[in-house]
Amino acid sequence: MPELTRVETEAILRHALGAEVTDEMVEQIHQVTGGNFRSVDMIIPRILELEQRNRQQLAHGAVKMNEIIKVAAARLMI
Repeated sequence: MPELTRVETEAILRHALGAEVTDEMVEQIHQVTGGNFRSVDMIIPRILELEQRNRQQLAHGAVKMNEIIKVAAARLMI
């Protein structure tokens, strides 16, 4: 049983990542973390770091946010 509901995960992500968080991003993060609060908390800085490093590629569409989330999730030890 997950610690966080999808709505709670969404609230945390919107607070940490801002209004640009999409429903698809919330769903992907909730699924890869299993709704575990610690995992959600730990994936946020990784997403922000990867987003910063890939800012130009994101702007040009060469990299998609779902790919960044996949890479960030791969670094988690769930």
